[in-house]
Amino acid sequence: QQKAILLNERNRMSHFVFKTDRWPLFEFKAFKLSIDKSYLLVGFDMLIGDGYSIQIVTNEIIKFYKNPDLKLPTIKYSFKDYLEAYEKLKNSDKYKKAKQYWLEKVPNFPSYPKLPFIKKASEIKVPKFSRISKSISKEKYEALKRYATTHEVSISVLLCTVYLMVLSYWSNQKDLSISLTIFNRYPFHPDVEKIVGDFTSVIALDGHFGDSISFVKALKNVQKTLIQALENKLYDGVELIRELSKFDGSSSSITMPIVFTSLLFGDSNKKDLEDTNILGKIMLSVSQTPQVFLDCQV
Repeated sequence: QQKAILLNERNRMSHFVFKTDRWPLFEFKAFKLSIDKSYLLVGFDMLIGDGYSIQIVTNEIIKFYKNPDLKLPTIKYSFKDYLEAYEKLKNSDKYKKAKQYWLEKVPNFPSYPKLPFIKKASEIKVPKFSRISKSISKEKYEALKRYATTHEVSISVLLCTVYLMVLSYWSNQKDLSISLTIFNRYPFHPDVEKIVGDFTSVIALDGHFGDSISFVKALKNVQKTLIQALENKLYDGVELIRELSKFDGSSSSITMPIVFTSLLFGDSNKKDLEDTNILGKIMLSVSQTPQVFLDCQV
């Protein structure tokens, strides 16, 4: 009976859509299974917090769990302050240069991977998202990092290149594009790193894989393309997608539904992270995003 109730509630929460004009846009619920064991369910609308923000919240919850009398320092800068400062950046020369860079790519920008889908997106009335997970050992991960370092690329670039090449194979496309989610936090104020909010922006990444391209050459190409994209990230990928739709006359609202998300921050970001295992074992994790077919999260 406990299991049936838990599964029913987990199914409800995993695909629950919050009303965006009602507070709160999160839900915490604990089911007491026995005198010393509870099952905690947590739901967040990602409108109010990106992946890094969820880490901040989780971190602070564990700190409070250890010390209920903890007093956190007051944050002297709000998300609203941040957005107002960000809007002013759009008048800068750097933004105009970034816009020019992306607009020049529009005529030859490749489409997203046309994977062999079971049915058209328009035929799906109620989308259901599921997560397929794979963990690798620390030894394998360290070996991958050494390989990446040897070829002067980041671990994120290595994994993204593998992802692109698999997508290229299954879509039968030598040229293709995906969306990269990045967490932009421009240092307008010292407290920006402490704010919980949606700092996500999208970068459109194009990959090109000829028949004879070596894996190392593919790595170098993806890294070079990504560096150029990051240098021009002020012009958001969402704005580029609008331009691409206008260019090909497409009325489709889905133009880049294949996504890559890396949460592999450097070790400097991890030194202050609390151990989440203190709360128990994570049994299930799932996320859903409108207009996305596939999101590879590392």
